This record gives sequence, C-alpha cells and structure tokens, in this order.
Amino acid sequence: MLLRESLRPSGDFGGLEEPSIPLPHFAKADIAVRPIGCSEDLWLPVQVKSRTSHSKNRPGRRRQTWEFQDVSGYSGMSVICISLQKGLQEPPLVWIFPGGYFEYLAPPGKLSICRGGKHDTEERRCSFEQKQSCSRHVGRRLLSLWERAKRGESSQVKLESFATLQTQLGRAHLAEWKMLQKCLELFGSIPEEVETREARCASLPYDLEIRLVDCPQRQWQRLQLKSAFSVNWSDDGPGSSLVTTRKRTGQLTVPYYEDDFDFLLVSSPQNDSAYQEVGSRQMATSPSIEDDTKNRWRFFYLIPMAELVKEGVVSTRQGGQVGVKTFTLDFSRSPLRAKPRNRRSSRLIKWRVDASDSTAAGIESSSLLFSRQSRGFAATTNSDSDSAVHL
Repeated sequence: MLLRESLRPSGDFGGLEEPSIPLPHFAKADIAVRPIGCSEDLWLPVQVKSRTSHSKNRPGRRRQTWEFQDVSGYSGMSVICISLQKGLQEPPLVWIFPGGYFEYLAPPGKLSICRGGKHDTEERRCSFEQKQSCSRHVGRRLLSLWERAKRGESSQVKLESFATLQTQLGRAHLAEWKMLQKCLELFGSIPEEVETREARCASLPYDLEIRLVDCPQRQWQRLQLKSAFSVNWSDDGPGSSLVTTRKRTGQLTVPYYEDDFDFLLVSSPQNDSAYQEVGSRQMATSPSIEDDTKNRWRFFYLIPMAELVKEGVVSTRQGGQVGVKTFTLDFSRSPLRAKPRNRRSSRLIKWRVDASDSTAAGIESSSLLFSRQSRGFAATTNSDSDSAVHL
C-alpha cells in the first residue's frame, strides 16, 4: 500500500509507526500514526478516502475533477484523499485535509476537487514520491501535523490515546468490540499458549481465528462472534436470549453455511433494558435469573460447526438443509431445572462455558477448540501470522 510505504524511514525522515494491534474494522480512523521511537500513547488519527478514476466532465466544466464521498464527521483527524488513476501513467494524486475542513460543504459530505481549484492548493496537495519537495511528502506532512499537535500549535487535529481510537465506533460496532475484548480475556485463560488474529476483511463470515502456538498442523480455527439479545417473549421461558445467525449476500440476508466458520462463540446478552425487565419481573418466581451486573460476561457458548449442522442452525451445501436466521440460547443460572430438555436451547447447554472460574473456563475452552472430536469443518492452514496476537 502506497500510504504505508510513505511512512517508512528514508533519508532524514525518521518514519512513522502504527500501533502493533490494528484498529477495529469499523473504527472512525483507518490508521493511527506517531513518530518511530515515540513511547507516548499519542496517535494522529487518519481517515483515508480513495477513488480509482476522475469524474466525467460536466457541461461547462473543463478541468479534471475528483469526487470523494462521506468526508464529513472527522473533526480532529487528518483526512487523506487519494486518486489512484487507473489506466493512467501519472502517479497517484493525494491531498491531506483537516477533518473539520469539510463541515460546511454543499452538498454535505461530498468533496469535489478540481485540478487547480480552491481545494487543490499547495497547502493540501501531497505526493507519495520521496524525490518530491520534502514538505509535500505524505509521511513528512503527517509527521509535521503530529509535531504541531503535540506542541499545541494546531486546533485542527488532535492526538488521541490508542484506547480512545479503538472505541470510536458506532453503538453496534462498539458492542462487538467489547465482546471481542472479553473473548480475548477468555482465551488468555487457556493453559496452552495460543495466538489470535482478526479476520482480514469485515465482509468475511468469521471474526476471529485462533490456534495453538505449538500446534504442528498450524491450523487456524475460525470463530464467528455474537452477543445474545435478551427478550421477554421467548417460548423457551426466562433466561432465553436470541442469537442472530445470518449474513448479507448482495441485497439479501441468508443463514450461515456449514463452511463459513468452525465455531460460534456467543456471549451473554448485553442489552440492559430487556435483561433487567425480565429479571425484575421474574426474579421472585424463577431462581434461575441472576442480577444483570453479576452475570454480564459470565456465560459464553462455544459451539462447533458440526453441532450447528446437527441442530439445523446453518445451511448445508449438500442435502438441502436451510438454516435459521435466529435461534435461542439459555443464559439462566439453572437451565436444566427451568426448561424442558427437548428444546434446542436445552440440548446446546453442554457447549456453555462458565467464565466465573477463569482456570476452569480456560481448560474447557481449550478442550472444545483443540480436541480432535470438536473440530469444525474447514480449518484454515495459512501460516501467515503477521497480525497474530500471542496470549
């Protein structure tokens, strides 16, 4: 990637570094940078916008124009706009703007850059080429922005801690990120040394991969992460929670397929109002309902794909089985006493992990993930572990 190449040290440019752990897929910033060798938790957030061709000239417009969408909402950040110019011999064009620059655009969120126009200025225009004027090099320009913000000389960009950038997410994606952190805590209790890595693309049907560091087969187990949603109308009774098991294919949402991942990892419900409503109304009659704050992250389900196929949750390539888009799991304290045993949610109880005892939870998770009997359908064998995190 041209942008990352421009961050490398060269000549008298000391270079910029990114965090060792990538930002979440849906974080507001695409990347964060600071000078190489800096130990302070101060990062310059950067949003990247790109396009591969210039816009067709409209009547009365003679100059080349590049249009970038959704550029608003990045106040305090640096926004890099890149035109990759497919099919042309000239190098990519690149501009750097402060995020607040776009707040008053008309129409909102749409930036049109005309060659030589009001947005295509020496102050904004940059280059990926090191041989260009030092002040125009992308890496040097970002370094200058970081240094000015560090000295308090710029009100247009703001340095942030890595934790702040990690949590600059929409509500739904923030909930997913919090669940990911709890899952990593769970995997950290596994007795063996394991490494994890997030899916390389947000559109993949799994979220996380995990494997044993010393596993001779070096196989990654793919996990789809879900947070349950507590409801008060389930036929399965108190403590039952919904789990969504669908993905988007084009304009449609369909159930997952048997080869999409190896394990489904589901956390306890996190929706406050629904859970508390159920608990307050049924606490007196059902000892299986516990206080929400106590059980917030107590239970996890770690269900192998073979079991999801058996229970009709996922679709199959052969046999014509059509999966479901939602199903229920039991997060009550004493599920077997509270529920009929012939329900799917009762049959799946055996895959529930109680994380209140971290040692026992680690041993159980290791057994489920890495025993030969509970292996999923399609473990991957890619040995590339550049983004893996050792636990």
